[in-house]
Amino acid sequence: MKLKFVFWAFAAIQFLTLLAMMFSPREIAESFGIEYSESMSVIFQFAMLTQLMLIIITSQIPNWLGKRLGKAALTYAAIALLPVCQNVYHIASDILPLTGAFYIENSLWIIFSVAFYLFGKRESEDVKEDI
Repeated sequence: MKLKFVFWAFAAIQFLTLLAMMFSPREIAESFGIEYSESMSVIFQFAMLTQLMLIIITSQIPNWLGKRLGKAALTYAAIALLPVCQNVYHIASDILPLTGAFYIENSLWIIFSVAFYLFGKRESEDVKEDI
């Protein structure tokens, strides 16, 4: 049950990010030190569509896998670390400036990655005991 909550919380955070991108794209861009322009709106639309697809899949995985939800946990632990890797690369290569958003966002992703890993491992062990 705890792992199911982690999946739903992950989808909920993605949804909140999607809403922020829809209603305040300028502020989102500026929080990362990027100057927003109208031509960026097309890229934001592609990003929002991709994020919406991830939200739908993430929210449905608990229904699809049921008691075998632990099978997807390690993959989602890795998925949650992808933005961290990208953000570190952006800072290390001076593509983006180091801002407060960097620490907040990366902390959130790392927390989700650890939660997916730990709860997924525990749930996988519980399923093995049931067999």
